[in-house]
Amino acid sequence: MRKTIAPGKVRMGMKVLGFEGSWLHHPFWKKNFRIDDPETLRKVQESDVSGVVIEIGIEDIAVPVTAPRQAPAPASARPPRRTEAFVPVARSEAPINQDLERAKAVMQRARRIMFRVFEEGRLGRAVRGSDVSGLVEEISDAVMRNPAAMLHVARMKSKTEYTYMHSVAVCTLMINFARTLDLPEDSHRAIGMAGLLHDLGKVTMPIEILNKTGPLTDAEFEQMKMHTLNGRDLIAESTDIPEIALDVCAHHHEKMDGTGYPFGRQGAQLSVHARMSAICDVYDALTSDRIYKPSWTPQQALGAMQAWHGHFDDRLYFQFLRSVGIFPPGMLVELRSQRLAMILPGGRRNSRPRARAFYDLRQRDFIEPVDVQLDDSLRHDQVLREASPLAHGLPDWDLLKAALLGGRDPRPMVDKAA
Repeated sequence: MRKTIAPGKVRMGMKVLGFEGSWLHHPFWKKNFRIDDPETLRKVQESDVSGVVIEIGIEDIAVPVTAPRQAPAPASARPPRRTEAFVPVARSEAPINQDLERAKAVMQRARRIMFRVFEEGRLGRAVRGSDVSGLVEEISDAVMRNPAAMLHVARMKSKTEYTYMHSVAVCTLMINFARTLDLPEDSHRAIGMAGLLHDLGKVTMPIEILNKTGPLTDAEFEQMKMHTLNGRDLIAESTDIPEIALDVCAHHHEKMDGTGYPFGRQGAQLSVHARMSAICDVYDALTSDRIYKPSWTPQQALGAMQAWHGHFDDRLYFQFLRSVGIFPPGMLVELRSQRLAMILPGGRRNSRPRARAFYDLRQRDFIEPVDVQLDDSLRHDQVLREASPLAHGLPDWDLLKAALLGGRDPRPMVDKAA
């Protein structure tokens, strides 16, 4: 049997089956684990979730004890009833603020470390895994504790520090991505180091190319392409750099259709780590202020990336959307509630993603459109997968999408077409 209790009521020896609330608000990679040490107990009790689902046996079910029934006291002997105004207690934001401060502290250390690493690379000195392994560990721990806080802080970088702080952001995205994909936990640090070092080859590029405000000439672009192989060579001399990092350095600009560089590899020729890095690298580049362009919003960036057919692995791209909790507006999705819905444009900053549900998959019929919030908790709905309009008998999806975006009920349109 299972029971949901408040995080603060969790005790040593309990078996945790899951959490009520977004995976962004608790630091655990797995479910179905037993609390058998004080540190795990502390993390569960401090998790910013609405409830913890635990396993209970018959012996754990409390049986109420009925006290002997007594005659009521005379009215004159009863104390007057106290009436107190109900004062709602706001949920403490202290844990969230603490995680943000921790994330900012990690980023401050990352600035110092990565500036030094890139300067060493400019001098032609080989990078060792030991130079950055501690930083990768810190970033990984911060992602485990509160991914949303770490992802938010990782985007806070200036144009002048983009080259090396972009690497820190890609490291953060890669670790978070690996977590969503349920890749082996012992690979997450190597994947993070790959993200951290993927652009090291840019230290070999002329500063006038890196800081050029206009488009590169053909000759300049050919030279820029070499940063992938130059970066691989800079770390290949070290014995404590994982092979994943060498792979990502060389192939993070390859594309699924073979039009990328430096080798023009495609499809199955590319490892899952190279495909992951291609997505993370482009996403952070688009959402960052650059010398030659302002940043895009996450939804703008993801919408553009979705339209670049052949660039990314489609299956991994959707999992990346889940990892950052953002979906491009207009995407048709299937919800956990067995409804089809269209992702709505983003509202105010940091608001939860929303979708407009309009079709019941069980009844196979249109319903009155209703807006729903999306996250991983049981209180809201969740995106399960991207849906194909044709597979669900929606040949006029563009017209339906326009109606839904305009706040119109598409049912009269469908009835008229029928």
